[in-house]
Amino acid sequence: MARTFHLGLSSSAFCSVADPELMANIYPERKKQPAIPMIPEEKPLATDFIRKSVAAVNEQPVIEYFELYHSFCWDNDAIIKVLEEEPKFKIWSIHSNYGKYSDPSSPIQEVRDFALRGYRDAAATAKELGASLIVVHTGANAVYDVPRSKRVDYVVDTLTRAAEEAAKQGVIMAVEPLPKRVEIGNRLDEVMEIIDRIDAEHVGMNFDTNHLFPPSTIPGHIKTAGKMIKNVHISDDDGDERHWMPGTGDMDWKAVLDALDELNYKNPLIYETRAEVKETYSETTKNVADNFVSLIESCGYNHI
Repeated sequence: MARTFHLGLSSSAFCSVADPELMANIYPERKKQPAIPMIPEEKPLATDFIRKSVAAVNEQPVIEYFELYHSFCWDNDAIIKVLEEEPKFKIWSIHSNYGKYSDPSSPIQEVRDFALRGYRDAAATAKELGASLIVVHTGANAVYDVPRSKRVDYVVDTLTRAAEEAAKQGVIMAVEPLPKRVEIGNRLDEVMEIIDRIDAEHVGMNFDTNHLFPPSTIPGHIKTAGKMIKNVHISDDDGDERHWMPGTGDMDWKAVLDALDELNYKNPLIYETRAEVKETYSETTKNVADNFVSLIESCGYNHI
C-alpha cells in the first residue's frame, strides 16, 4: 500500500500577503538588530498576521500541521493565545531565530548568547503550544576571520546547551543545513558531524530540500542522512536557494518522496515556500493545498 504523506505549512509562506508595514519593520531592518523589540504599535500587526494565517490554514483540511517562525519582536503571549484557541491543525514545530546577530557560529560571545537565548525561548514556546520540535540554524551568512573548524566548535557548544533546554521541555531539536557558501552547515557531512558531536537522542536534522545543491543530489542526501531526519522542509529550486513551489524548479520529486518512503518518514512535509504572490491569505493556503495534492498524487502516494 502506498504511503500517506502529510502536509504542514510554514508561517513564512504568508510573508507575501502580510501587512507591508509589518514586513518593512522585520525585513530587512530587524535582521540587522533582532534584539530590538517591536514598538507597541507594531505588535498587534504581528498578532494579526498569525490570526489571519491560522484562519486561512483552517480553511484547508489537507493542511494538518503548522510551523511557527518565532521572534523576540512579537507579543508572545498574544500569539500563543491565538494559537491555543483557534487552530483546527496541530502546531508541529517552532522555527527559532536566526541571522547575523543570532549566529551560533559567531566568534562574538554576545551573538552566540543571543542565539542560545532564542533557542531556549523557542523550546519553552514549543512546550506551551504542544509542538513536537524546534528548528535551529547552524550559522549565518556572515564572514569572520576565524578558522572554520573553530566556528564549528562554537556551534557544537551553543547547540549542545540549547539541546539541554529542549530535553528539559520535552521537544526534539532539529538542526538545519544551510545554503550559503560561508555558512557553517552548508554541507551535509558538516551538519551530520555537528549532530554526532552533540550526541543526544532528541537531536536530529531538519532536512531542507532547498539548502543543498544541486537538486539532483537531494534524494541521495536524504538516504545518507537517514534516521537523523526528524523534520522536512520542501520547496523547489534551480540549483540556487529559491523556495519555489514544488514542480516549478528542477527537483525530481518522485525520487525525493521515494527516498523518504524508504526511510519510513512519517512526519509532515512542511511547505517553506515563497508561494505565488496572492491577494489574500486564503488564496495562499489554497495554492499550497492544491500543489501538495497534485504533487503527492503525481508521485503515486496518498494524502488525507
